[in-house]
Amino acid sequence: MFLTAVWLLVDLQTYLVRDCEGVELSPCRNNVTEVTETATTSITCSGLARTQGVAWQVDYTSGNTDTIGECQSVTASATSSTCTAGSLPGLFTATRPTPTTSVMTINPSALNNGPAYVSGHTLRCSQPPTASTVCRMDYVYPSDTVSCSAQFLNPRDAAWSVSGRCDVTKVYSYLGRYTCQWYQQRGSSSETPLGQGVSIKNSSVEEGKYINGDCNVTTSFPVGDGQYSYRVVITPGGLSHTAKFTGTSLIRQPSPTHNCSRYVTDGQNVSCTCSGDVGSPPGVAQWSSTQSPQLAVTRAIAGQQQTCHVIYNNQAVSPVTYTVELASPPSIPTIQAPSSVSEYPFIATVTRSATLTCGSSTPGRPAASYTWPVNHGGREGTDVSGRGILTFDTISKEHDGKTVSCRASNLYTANRRPVPDGSLTLEVYYHPELHLVPVTDTNQCQPLTSNPSYCLVTEGQSVHFRCQASSKPVAKVFTWQPGSGNSSDLYIQSANHTLHTRTYNCSVETGLGDHGNDPRLPLRNSMLLTVLVESIMKSPGEKQDSSLGVGAAVGVSVAVMVCIVVVFIVVFSVWLWRRHWVLPCAAATAREADDGLKR
Repeated sequence: MFLTAVWLLVDLQTYLVRDCEGVELSPCRNNVTEVTETATTSITCSGLARTQGVAWQVDYTSGNTDTIGECQSVTASATSSTCTAGSLPGLFTATRPTPTTSVMTINPSALNNGPAYVSGHTLRCSQPPTASTVCRMDYVYPSDTVSCSAQFLNPRDAAWSVSGRCDVTKVYSYLGRYTCQWYQQRGSSSETPLGQGVSIKNSSVEEGKYINGDCNVTTSFPVGDGQYSYRVVITPGGLSHTAKFTGTSLIRQPSPTHNCSRYVTDGQNVSCTCSGDVGSPPGVAQWSSTQSPQLAVTRAIAGQQQTCHVIYNNQAVSPVTYTVELASPPSIPTIQAPSSVSEYPFIATVTRSATLTCGSSTPGRPAASYTWPVNHGGREGTDVSGRGILTFDTISKEHDGKTVSCRASNLYTANRRPVPDGSLTLEVYYHPELHLVPVTDTNQCQPLTSNPSYCLVTEGQSVHFRCQASSKPVAKVFTWQPGSGNSSDLYIQSANHTLHTRTYNCSVETGLGDHGNDPRLPLRNSMLLTVLVESIMKSPGEKQDSSLGVGAAVGVSVAVMVCIVVVFIVVFSVWLWRRHWVLPCAAATAREADDGLKR
């Protein structure tokens, strides 16, 4: 029997705890629910048992209790139940809209002394005899006007912080609950509370109870880059207010730089500035050695180091080290033509976009830049490795033998002594340019004025022309076809009309140059000469027409042919006569004549 009684007590205790923990009032924060002066307030009791009724009570601070409403249980077929008013109808109104909840609506203005029944007293919701929950009532007036601001404080010689302030006008809490809870948020991440809230300092009182005041907060500077925002929840009322930010709300780490010359000449004075992105909020850029943005070094020595950093949140961050390096000159630049034998020497009118490069084997410190003081029309530029380039869009024979120059310059040459320029004499191949020159002592063939590539000579006279060529490489092989073979001279000692009236071709080839096996060589060219030989059949006293040209030669040839035909006809006729042979038509005519005579 004793053990049975113990188990029953344990079960009853478990049941009571479960029901007490299951019934709760909301809103009820920190065991306080607010009843607003200017509006009705609804408080919900949840976690109720469907089969049990609900009782609402007010426990006064004096120790007395009033039942202010009761609600019946909810039957299995219903979703709600009816409630009856208690001792203070109008001020308190109970409902049970669902089987598991009941709502108490409080209207302080329903009674003249209504606030007295809710100010500081305790509201109770219970399901007799086991389940019960309570929450103390605070009669409140939320503030009419709240103005909040925030800013980052970034003093140079102290740690940075966040400062916030809210000015609250006309607020009241019977229980004296006057606080500001600040919240911080970076970008779209979750917000975090700043501390446990700060009290509103009372600066004045209105109408005997409403206060005006302010609440200030100062907290550590946030960690992490981003855009920050702040809001404040004011108690009483629980309303949220966004703080207006003064200045920048962006946090960005600094990234300083400096304008010091990387290279200096030995003993040179250095003057430069530490600056750049000083972050947000702005820090202060300075040199560690001078504690200022300016740096002045007298007679700098190679290897000296200085540090540029930013004082940010009272710390030196993002240091950048400047190391003094001595400038040195570049070596004398050299100009390089294309290395392939098939690309250089250039060939006039054939080579396109010919390019020379210029560089120093030792570029110096800092690395030299290259210019072309003498460029003969080339376009200057720089390749990806920093060498100078000179480009000729078109190469002509006039470029041959011209000298281009290249100059290497850097900080050292600008302040000390320039290095000599590099130079290169251009070499350009060009095709033979031909000229036919009569050898005056032995040539009697006169060029026609109407066409200099023709010359006219009388049979028996001499023809002597020399084929001359201007080229690079120098012309080595001359050939006349038909004619005198591998010779630059065309020589006909005694011109014959039949044998020598024709066109002669002078062909020229250059040598192979001095640069090895160049597949482009030899270069070739040719020129034509037409020799017209006048026949001796012409009268010696007949004046020659130097403008006959090719027509005269053709006329002479026709005359010769006509003579040959005439001679043939005469010889053939004599032969027929001697053989007494007549044409068939003539024989027939003779027979007809004989027959007539006989008749």
